[in-house]
Amino acid sequence: MISLQGNVDWYRFWLKGERRQVPVVPGETADSLQDQYRRWDQMAVMKAAVDEQPRCVRTALAQ
Repeated sequence: MISLQGNVDWYRFWLKGERRQVPVVPGETADSLQDQYRRWDQMAVMKAAVDEQPRCVRTALAQ
């Protein structure tokens, strides 16, 4: 259950931009849920930085 809920949360976060607010998995707390989204927010910032870089070294040299 824990693994499956984590997968659902991951896809909802990345594909739909949704966040679950209520703990539903045994042993999960509101704080642990917020920590999960805090880590994913950091990943989103890192991804945005990488996405801004040219995809090809040649493209970067041509500019």
